[in-house]
Amino acid sequence: MLSFNLNAQSWTKQKDFPVGKHHPISFSINGLGYAVTGTAPNNLPTNDVFRYDPKKDSWSILDDFPGSARSFGIGVVNKGKAYIGLGASTTQYLRDFWRYDAETEEWTRLKDCGCAGRRHPAMITVGDYIFVG
Repeated sequence: MLSFNLNAQSWTKQKDFPVGKHHPISFSINGLGYAVTGTAPNNLPTNDVFRYDPKKDSWSILDDFPGSARSFGIGVVNKGKAYIGLGASTTQYLRDFWRYDAETEEWTRLKDCGCAGRRHPAMITVGDYIFVG
Protein backbone atom coordinates (compact mmCIF):
# COMPACT_ATOMS: atom_id res chain seq x y z
CA MET A 1 0.00 0.00 0.00
CA LEU A 2 1.27 3.47 -0.98
CA SER A 3 0.66 6.32 1.46
CA PHE A 4 1.78 9.96 1.39
CA ASN A 5 0.79 13.39 2.68
CA LEU A 6 -0.35 16.01 0.21
CA ASN A 7 0.13 19.65 1.16
CA ALA A 8 -1.88 21.87 -1.16
CA GLN A 9 -1.02 25.46 -1.87
CA SER A 10 -3.57 28.21 -1.81
CA TRP A 11 -3.51 30.93 -4.45
CA THR A 12 -4.62 34.53 -4.04
CA LYS A 13 -5.55 36.58 -7.10
CA GLN A 14 -3.46 39.71 -7.50
CA LYS A 15 -3.85 42.70 -9.78
CA ASP A 16 -4.06 41.73 -13.46
CA PHE A 17 -1.15 42.41 -15.77
CA PRO A 18 -1.91 45.75 -17.53
CA VAL A 19 -1.79 44.42 -21.11
CA GLY A 20 -2.36 41.09 -22.79
CA LYS A 21 0.85 39.47 -24.03
CA HIS A 22 2.76 36.25 -24.02
CA HIS A 23 6.42 35.24 -23.80
CA PRO A 24 7.73 38.32 -21.96
CA ILE A 25 11.17 38.12 -20.43
CA SER A 26 10.51 37.96 -16.69
CA PHE A 27 12.77 38.24 -13.67
CA SER A 28 12.75 39.43 -10.06
CA ILE A 29 15.12 41.86 -8.32
CA ASN A 30 14.82 43.10 -4.73
CA GLY A 31 11.36 41.60 -4.29
CA LEU A 32 9.92 43.29 -7.41
CA GLY A 33 8.84 41.44 -10.54
CA TYR A 34 9.64 42.60 -14.07
CA ALA A 35 8.07 41.71 -17.41
CA VAL A 36 10.03 43.00 -20.41
CA THR A 37 9.13 42.78 -24.11
CA GLY A 38 6.95 39.88 -25.33
CA THR A 39 4.25 39.36 -27.92
CA ALA A 40 1.25 41.72 -27.98
CA PRO A 41 -2.30 40.57 -28.85
CA ASN A 42 -1.72 41.75 -32.44
CA ASN A 43 1.04 39.08 -32.61
CA LEU A 44 3.83 41.68 -32.86
CA PRO A 45 6.87 41.87 -30.55
CA THR A 46 7.05 44.71 -28.01
CA ASN A 47 9.74 46.65 -26.16
CA ASP A 48 7.70 47.73 -23.13
CA VAL A 49 8.77 47.21 -19.52
CA PHE A 50 6.51 46.62 -16.52
CA ARG A 51 7.36 46.29 -12.83
CA TYR A 52 5.16 44.60 -10.23
CA ASP A 53 5.29 45.51 -6.53
CA PRO A 54 3.67 42.70 -4.51
CA LYS A 55 3.50 44.81 -1.34
CA LYS A 56 1.31 47.37 -3.12
CA ASP A 57 -0.23 44.85 -5.54
CA SER A 58 0.44 47.33 -8.34
CA TRP A 59 2.02 47.44 -11.78
CA SER A 60 4.17 50.34 -13.02
CA ILE A 61 5.01 51.09 -16.63
CA LEU A 62 8.71 51.93 -16.99
CA ASP A 63 10.61 53.44 -19.91
CA ASP A 64 10.74 51.20 -22.97
CA PHE A 65 13.53 48.69 -23.38
CA PRO A 66 16.07 50.40 -25.72
CA GLY A 67 16.83 47.32 -27.82
CA SER A 68 14.78 45.85 -30.63
CA ALA A 69 11.21 44.89 -29.87
CA ARG A 70 11.19 41.14 -29.38
CA SER A 71 9.33 38.03 -28.43
CA PHE A 72 10.66 34.77 -27.01
CA GLY A 73 13.76 36.31 -25.38
CA ILE A 74 15.21 35.17 -22.08
CA GLY A 75 16.73 36.68 -18.96
CA VAL A 76 18.49 35.84 -15.70
CA VAL A 77 19.57 37.77 -12.62
CA ASN A 78 23.12 37.69 -11.30
CA LYS A 79 24.42 39.81 -8.40
CA GLY A 80 21.41 42.14 -8.44
CA LYS A 81 21.47 42.90 -12.17
CA ALA A 82 19.26 41.42 -14.88
CA TYR A 83 20.76 40.12 -18.10
CA ILE A 84 18.46 39.68 -21.06
CA GLY A 85 18.73 39.08 -24.75
CA LEU A 86 18.13 37.03 -27.83
CA GLY A 87 14.60 36.33 -29.05
CA ALA A 88 12.88 37.18 -32.32
CA SER A 89 11.98 40.49 -33.94
CA THR A 90 9.51 40.63 -36.83
CA THR A 91 12.32 39.92 -39.32
CA GLN A 92 15.13 38.01 -37.59
CA TYR A 93 16.39 36.00 -34.66
CA LEU A 94 18.35 38.28 -32.34
CA ARG A 95 21.64 37.76 -30.50
CA ASP A 96 22.05 41.06 -28.66
CA PHE A 97 22.64 41.05 -24.91
CA TRP A 98 21.74 43.68 -22.28
CA ARG A 99 22.23 44.41 -18.56
CA TYR A 100 19.51 46.11 -16.49
CA ASP A 101 20.30 47.99 -13.27
CA ALA A 102 17.09 48.17 -11.24
CA GLU A 103 18.54 50.82 -8.91
CA THR A 104 19.09 53.33 -11.72
CA GLU A 105 16.57 51.85 -14.20
CA GLU A 106 19.33 51.95 -16.84
CA TRP A 107 19.98 49.50 -19.66
CA THR A 108 23.51 48.83 -20.92
CA ARG A 109 24.13 47.06 -24.19
CA LEU A 110 26.78 44.38 -23.83
CA LYS A 111 28.69 42.39 -26.42
CA ASP A 112 26.40 40.30 -28.63
CA CYS A 113 26.15 36.61 -27.84
CA GLY A 114 28.74 34.66 -29.84
CA CYS A 115 25.97 32.27 -30.81
CA ALA A 116 23.59 32.32 -33.74
CA GLY A 117 20.48 34.40 -33.13
CA ARG A 118 17.69 32.35 -31.64
CA ARG A 119 14.25 32.42 -30.11
CA HIS A 120 13.28 30.45 -27.02
CA PRO A 121 16.86 30.12 -25.75
CA ALA A 122 17.78 28.76 -22.35
CA MET A 123 19.96 30.84 -20.02
CA ILE A 124 21.42 30.08 -16.59
CA THR A 125 24.01 31.63 -14.30
CA VAL A 126 26.75 29.70 -12.55
CA GLY A 127 29.01 31.86 -10.42
CA ASP A 128 30.05 34.83 -12.57
CA TYR A 129 29.18 33.10 -15.85
CA ILE A 130 26.03 33.17 -17.94
CA PHE A 131 25.42 30.18 -20.18
CA VAL A 132 23.12 30.35 -23.22
CA GLY A 133 21.74 27.24 -24.89
